[in-house]
Amino acid sequence: MSLFKLSEQDKHKEDWCETLFGKKVRFPREFTEAQLRRLTTDLLMQHDRIIRESADIIRDTDDEAARYERIDLMRMNYYEGMLRLRPFCSDEQQLVIEEARKIVESVL
Repeated sequence: MSLFKLSEQDKHKEDWCETLFGKKVRFPREFTEAQLRRLTTDLLMQHDRIIRESADIIRDTDDEAARYERIDLMRMNYYEGMLRLRPFCSDEQQLVIEEARKIVESVL
């Protein structure tokens, strides 16, 4: 048994930070819930913007290579990134993810 076992709340913060930053964070307890919520919202908004811009490019371009590159970028990098954040999202943030899903499906 580990001497320094994390509480459920600390484990949740550790997982949340790792999902946000893409790597283990040295001191996840230093982040407040409000900070993590704000960072999650910021990341979701950034991903949403890129998904919307990519969808516009996909609809407007005649270049098949550019279209496929944007589809992969949009789906693999940004939409899937949003899905990884889903367990940590509020109801409002879940709506952003749902709207992104509709946009992704509309261009596939």
